[in-house]
Amino acid sequence: MVVSLVLAFLEWDLITPWKFNGLDNWRRLLEDDLVTTALGNTAYYTFIAVPLHVAGALGLAILLNKRMKGIGFFRTTFFLPSVTPQVA
Repeated sequence: MVVSLVLAFLEWDLITPWKFNGLDNWRRLLEDDLVTTALGNTAYYTFIAVPLHVAGALGLAILLNKRMKGIGFFRTTFFLPSVTPQVA
């Protein structure tokens, strides 16, 4: 993380020697319109998509762990797509 912070203040293309350019990288970052889109997409995945997927997976795992009539069929139906390629 420290190296990333240092690199944020440098201009370096891995071929030529690095050159310190101060806050110019940060200025260009704030002027770029795609940065807000990227931050919005990151926030969406961080706070909405990932928690919903984890909650859904946990709910499905709890349902598949219950003892009820016919649960073997549902377990087989659910796990068959992940087991078939390994067997084939």
